[in-house]
Amino acid sequence: MLNWPAFQVDADAPRYVWPPFASEKYRLETEDLTRVRTLGFDFIRLTVDPGLWIAQGEERARQLEKLYARVVETILAAGLDVVFDLAPVDNHPDFTPARLTANSEGLDGYADIVARAARLLSKYPQERVALELFNEPPLQGSAGEARWAAMQWRLHACARAGAPDLALVLSAAHWGDFAALTRLDPGPYRASNVLYTFHYYAPHLFTHQGSKTGPTSYVSGLSWPLTRAAAELAQADAEQAAAGDTALDVDTRAQMREQVAQTFAGEGARAHDETVVARDFDAVQAWAQTHGVAPQRVLMGEFGCVLASRGRPIGATRLAWLGCVRRAAEARGFGWAYWAFKGYGGMELVDAQGALHGDLLAPLGLQ
Repeated sequence: MLNWPAFQVDADAPRYVWPPFASEKYRLETEDLTRVRTLGFDFIRLTVDPGLWIAQGEERARQLEKLYARVVETILAAGLDVVFDLAPVDNHPDFTPARLTANSEGLDGYADIVARAARLLSKYPQERVALELFNEPPLQGSAGEARWAAMQWRLHACARAGAPDLALVLSAAHWGDFAALTRLDPGPYRASNVLYTFHYYAPHLFTHQGSKTGPTSYVSGLSWPLTRAAAELAQADAEQAAAGDTALDVDTRAQMREQVAQTFAGEGARAHDETVVARDFDAVQAWAQTHGVAPQRVLMGEFGCVLASRGRPIGATRLAWLGCVRRAAEARGFGWAYWAFKGYGGMELVDAQGALHGDLLAPLGLQ
């Protein structure tokens, strides 16, 4: 409701549409919040695009803050807590996650938004709100992880200047991957009220098969548990689909087919089942225990799986994956947030017409 704001291109320059979030698709319905609470959820992870905030002058920035405050207060009044998640997106080229983390200068405007968000949230009951500093940092490799550690420390300091006691949600690099979290050093934050988050979509080939863009958009027919034999069959079909995509020119088709092969060479070469899920979550648990991080301060901030791939429903195997992942988090005392309540991409709990996907309730342990 506060993310992916519309923008237009004027004279080759992108510009956010003002006022933002004015169309029907962004509307927050009180009935939605009542439904969320009734189902058994106790908080909402509210994604907020910081690019829109950075791009505005002071007057409009204050208007945005009033809008954000109204949304937060509406959620709190419904009996739900709030994780206010600053989530950069790719729709505006000047404020993509990669641009914002390219260097310290790119982070300047973002750091100011973190401070403003912290001040905004500081006026609410501190046990009911939290600020997530950056959704899915894109930096990779050992050098990228070191750069992100320095950047996150800077963002933490900006938030603390405006809100000394506010809960802050910290993430590892590599798009918030669980394995990257196990390499994050929590030592600098021992005296601070922080939580640590990771996202779990493994295996990505399965959870994102048939997605709108990229190599996985050509993948379909995968079930879970995932076997190497099944992955090999799906790879052949996906490469054929990429090679026959008439929406692309010949050279781009060849490049996309190669990207499909590279994608399968990673995850497709490994089987994935309940034992792998347990091993992954055990790694996070071991990291937390080693560093004295209480399990309730670990949050699986996103997990989900598409409903169908290239017109083929995934069915019961999707539900099995969701249930396995949710139970793995709860068994170790981790909190979790499902992606998503409404939206696009086939993972939503409620569809565009407002109908609840009731088959998701049992896997998620909901009423």
